[in-house]
Amino acid sequence: MTYQYIQILSLDEIVYDLSKSMPFTKRLDLINKLAQKRNLSASLKADIKKITGVAKELAKFRNDIAHNPVLIDQSNKKEKDVVAFVGVPK
Repeated sequence: MTYQYIQILSLDEIVYDLSKSMPFTKRLDLINKLAQKRNLSASLKADIKKITGVAKELAKFRNDIAHNPVLIDQSNKKEKDVVAFVGVPK
């Protein structure tokens, strides 16, 4: 979806082509910057800024889970096949 938004908001095909090698959060930043420069309503610009911010927070959370080991507590051996999620170390 980010590629589609960049293609719609960008006035230059080169920007779209360059975005293909950008990480997700950088594409979100680009969408926000492009939207702020376009002739859009203030409320739409604010919505885009808010949505891209939320998406960046979710991406960070996802990356914390995906790129870090998860700690599992298996000390409760009384209940078979039950594990407790302890957390993600930083």
